Amino acid sequence: MADSDIGERRTGPCALLTALVVLVLAAGACGSGDERVLDQVVVPAPTAEPVPGDPPEPSPQATTGLEFAIGHRLDVVGAGAPGSDLPVVVVLRPSDHTDLGRFLPTLAATGVVVFDAPWRPTEQGGRYPTVMEEASCAVGYARDHAAAFGGDPTSITLVAHSAGSYIAALAGFAAYDGDCTSSADLPDRMVGIAGIYQALTPEERQEQDAGIAALVGGAIEDHPDEYADLQLGNHLGENPTLRIMLIHGDDDEIVPVAQTTAWHERLVDAGYEVDVHVIEGGDHTSVLVDEVDAAAVASWIRDFADPAQHM
Repeated sequence: MADSDIGERRTGPCALLTALVVLVLAAGACGSGDERVLDQVVVPAPTAEPVPGDPPEPSPQATTGLEFAIGHRLDVVGAGAPGSDLPVVVVLRPSDHTDLGRFLPTLAATGVVVFDAPWRPTEQGGRYPTVMEEASCAVGYARDHAAAFGGDPTSITLVAHSAGSYIAALAGFAAYDGDCTSSADLPDRMVGIAGIYQALTPEERQEQDAGIAALVGGAIEDHPDEYADLQLGNHLGENPTLRIMLIHGDDDEIVPVAQTTAWHERLVDAGYEVDVHVIEGGDHTSVLVDEVDAAAVASWIRDFADPAQHM
């Protein structure tokens, strides 16, 4: 999709700025037909619908309320016996992002330890640099405590969706040291799902600048250093061993797939190792809630997060 198509695919309140400043969730329209095509691989659609009244699938065990930064707590979903060395994933999730919350048990069921860490959009009081500091604190906490949950502390994967992918990308390039209860650390891998990474048109530049002004709490001309730090392109070359996976639906009208394809090109040009999965017919939320899409995304993340898959 060309850059000029982006403005035509946004609809009213579903502008890119809205997704950057406040995490907006689209109504997840699932595809129809007998099969879905995921990253060039044909995957059969589910053949049976759940019967009302059937008991729900058991959820992986969870440990809640672990303080990873002063005044901020995360949960751990899924765990193994000490020494299991399961892949470890840190998911950045606003408290009201229910679709991402529903995805976590699916991800944990693949055999990973999930640290469910909150991040705060601006409407919830999130400001620069605390939102990045808290992401770095969550990564450090996961690394320091992974072994207690049967996880492998030598490989931490940071995952986020939509606007959270922008925060995760910043925290992937640079460790922001804040009020951590453990340490601030860099992830070894980063996964962005339907993410926002840069402005591709003048209109998007205006919207992004307005979003950054909200994040820094003032006009960008009064915060030149903060503005520069919040440009992902300025961090290219940092944390050069970071491995990156980008996942996007090609029918996403909130954050167009051009965000992922353009960011992929810049990352590769900067020397990063990048995996890309484009889900045919996937939209902004179906990548998390559609049964086939979510299973594929969880499988991709699990394999990507497992160091044994990359030896």
